Amino acid sequence: MGVTFKKALKTIIPIILGGLLIWYVYQHTSEADRKEIIKNISSADPFWIGVSICIGILSHISRAIRWNYLLKPMGYSPKVSNNFFMVMIAYLANLGIPRSGEFLRATALTSYEGVPFEKGFGTIVTERIVDVFMLLLIILVALVLQTDIIMGYLKNYGVNLAVSIALLVAGILGLVFFLHLIKKAKSGFLLKLKVFLAGLLDGVASILKMEKKGGFILHTLFIWACYIGMFWAIKYTVTETH
Repeated sequence: MGVTFKKALKTIIPIILGGLLIWYVYQHTSEADRKEIIKNISSADPFWIGVSICIGILSHISRAIRWNYLLKPMGYSPKVSNNFFMVMIAYLANLGIPRSGEFLRATALTSYEGVPFEKGFGTIVTERIVDVFMLLLIILVALVLQTDIIMGYLKNYGVNLAVSIALLVAGILGLVFFLHLIKKAKSGFLLKLKVFLAGLLDGVASILKMEKKGGFILHTLFIWACYIGMFWAIKYTVTETH
């Protein structure tokens, strides 16, 4: 009975959390925004919406497969279907609480597949590092091709590149100093953190032990091609963005 109850909770709690997140987003949307959203949805072309959704689903399936490439070197091979739904849960959670999805995703991986939290989270961190690199690459290409437009956009929003770069350098130096303190830790909280980070780094280092590095790269390129494809398709849903 106890095992059955736990399984039931694993099914019911994510559904309840999903419902609460949808309610939270709804409550934090103004009446005017709701009317505007409903108006746009009712006037949108369902064909292009479907195309965009299909492209998005393909990207999430690819992400689920790619995740296993990072988990396999540590001896874990979760079901792709489970990975897919964990990715979807993470996206839904991020709508309510930004960046909470990564923690929820690692927790779900521990609950359903028995992967230690710190190792699973380490693979998610690795994914994010790769995705940030891809994002920076796309930004760099856009900056080269559309320099005037992007610089004008940044100027309008008061973004100072020099200050941003200085803050980034300061953040990196601060992180290096913090990691040095943890490395020297012998007891207390920092020692516990050191053990946790060791497991985290094991997950991050899994990218170096992958057998299918080519597959990982191809899935990464496919995922980001799908992201661009989603935006390309969705612009045809309303006349104003054709």
